[in-house]
Amino acid sequence: MKKISLIALMSLFTFTAYLSASEKELIDKMFESPLSVQLDINKQIEKEYEHCSIENGTNSKLSPACKSETTPQLRNLFKTFYVNQPNGSKTDALKGKLSKLMGMVMKESSGNPSAVADMNGKGSRKSYLSFFKVNKSKGISSRVHYSNTILLEELLSQSDVLFNKQTNFGLAQLSADRLTIKKWGGSYLKDKQTLIKALPEKQLLNWCMTRSVYNDDEVTLKKYATKIKSCVMGYKEEAGIKCFARIVNFCPRLAIDLALEQPLRYFETKKATPLCTKLFEESSE
Repeated sequence: MKKISLIALMSLFTFTAYLSASEKELIDKMFESPLSVQLDINKQIEKEYEHCSIENGTNSKLSPACKSETTPQLRNLFKTFYVNQPNGSKTDALKGKLSKLMGMVMKESSGNPSAVADMNGKGSRKSYLSFFKVNKSKGISSRVHYSNTILLEELLSQSDVLFNKQTNFGLAQLSADRLTIKKWGGSYLKDKQTLIKALPEKQLLNWCMTRSVYNDDEVTLKKYATKIKSCVMGYKEEAGIKCFARIVNFCPRLAIDLALEQPLRYFETKKATPLCTKLFEESSE
């Protein structure tokens, strides 16, 4: 057991504005006792993220287009994301945004959470072909599709891809220039990096919902979680840009959160038709 350090205390207060209601409640409970009381911060956080229940995105009301144009893993991911929102946030507006984002994601990355593409389009074709090859699906979206950390590193190692602040990564093809704009990701990413470093590997995987779309074994996932905990996101140097890429690609919950922060005009696929509008109508509780 150890006392809360001043640095840890300041870090926690720094990112509380960007936590969900349940996360804020956890932090509040941690500080109900006087600071003289010894607490182990990691153990308190572990209790919050002990389990990761991936919601089943199967729904009898889903349209044929939803079932044929999206993967089961993507539906599970978006359903889980929605179910884990505070009740007050489960609005029709959020449902609409998530449905729209699902439609855009299938055009942005074909549902590949490891996708990489620069502003010249380099990397896009390999991201598409390698993802479907790994899943032996020949481009049929409705089948089971997972990525893995080997594919992620392979796509981040492409020599003909220009890695700069406008290189696009992950499900929604987000770029590290989001770090430069406070209201469209800069503050959010800064504070989530603090959370990522604070969470033990198992709880980080739970918070990120990584297992929704990556099928590596637990040991491999935890090793990769350690890797993203130790890097620092940036937009000027390749190391920082690739750290951003690894976190956005490996942490689909963060990718969805960040995508929802962006104005619609940010996406080339802003005219995409919303998909799976019925997915969020049935409660999993």
